[in-house]
Amino acid sequence: MKFACLQNQNIFNRSVLIEAATIPALLQMLSTNDPSMQEHSISALLKLSKHSNGKKVIMENRGLNSILGVLKNGLKLESKQIAAAIIFYISSPREYRKLIGENPEVFPALVDLIKHGTSCGKKNAIVAIFGLLLSHRNHERALGAGTVPALVNLLASS
Repeated sequence: MKFACLQNQNIFNRSVLIEAATIPALLQMLSTNDPSMQEHSISALLKLSKHSNGKKVIMENRGLNSILGVLKNGLKLESKQIAAAIIFYISSPREYRKLIGENPEVFPALVDLIKHGTSCGKKNAIVAIFGLLLSHRNHERALGAGTVPALVNLLASS
């Protein structure tokens, strides 16, 4: 709980937490069988992913695979939607957009969240896809994953 309080205080605290190597530990905790622990860990990573160094440390520690694991198989729907939000944040640097988009599981997992998520989860998945589409190399991958039919169905059901 104190960790969460420190993160919420200010950007300096987040920077200190990133430098203190908390991200690798949080990434390891994502594979837990405890739903609450997974949710707290992914929530902490979301806050740290908003910091420019946080994005870098997540990607350098192969965090995409762990975050994608939560997006696909998270123990709570809330954890899945937070994972989609993290993908949006870590895809903001151009070089990461390409790397993230090259993972064959990213777009199908985001499309699945559009189909089966809560309204917040659907929004996070759509925003993450939008961020990835800023790289033209990801257009074909998004289309191949069924993004357009999922969005059409979402609009038709609204």
